[in-house]
Amino acid sequence: MFCSVISAAICGIESRKIVVEADVSDGMPVFSMVGYLASEVKEAQDRVRTALRNAGFHLAVKRVTVNLSPADVRKAGSGFDLPIAIAVLAAFGYIPRESLEGILFAGELSLNGELNGIRGILEMDGKRANLVLTDPPYNVDVEETAGKIKNDNMSDEDFYKFLFAMFVNVEQNMEKDASIYVFHADSKGLIFRQAWWWQFQ
Repeated sequence: MFCSVISAAICGIESRKIVVEADVSDGMPVFSMVGYLASEVKEAQDRVRTALRNAGFHLAVKRVTVNLSPADVRKAGSGFDLPIAIAVLAAFGYIPRESLEGILFAGELSLNGELNGIRGILEMDGKRANLVLTDPPYNVDVEETAGKIKNDNMSDEDFYKFLFAMFVNVEQNMEKDASIYVFHADSKGLIFRQAWWWQFQ
């Protein structure tokens, strides 16, 4: 099966739309990626496969080909992990392809399947966001099989500053009527709410 999703690449101070295509077919069990890729993007195939496995997805032994187009734009950074993973999952039939239309995907994956943020995300494609879904660290010092999560063991004061800076950046790049969904641990819910409220003051 074939699937494509939208992402973006930062080119200087501008952004370019990138289409991430994934095709799953019978043949030699190979995961190949093409499309003028920097080394960190080429490494995404290992991060994506490991992250999907640790997230509980069992992919059949197939030939997987991923293409990032257009071919004349160099793709750099780890932000293509998420769109590659989404395109692959949809190509395997885990996600309905029609549900991905009109959504721009960007994000780095940890080996344990957690999603990490990337710089410049809200400037991508030159548009403001009308929906933000974010899963920042919960500051609960959790350790998964793949290791510890970055920025997950701070003092409450430092964690507040971390969230405040993130929310300020998010709010400045959202449409006025946009929605935001924030995942957090109940034990740290007050800090999340305070950081969100104070960035409006």
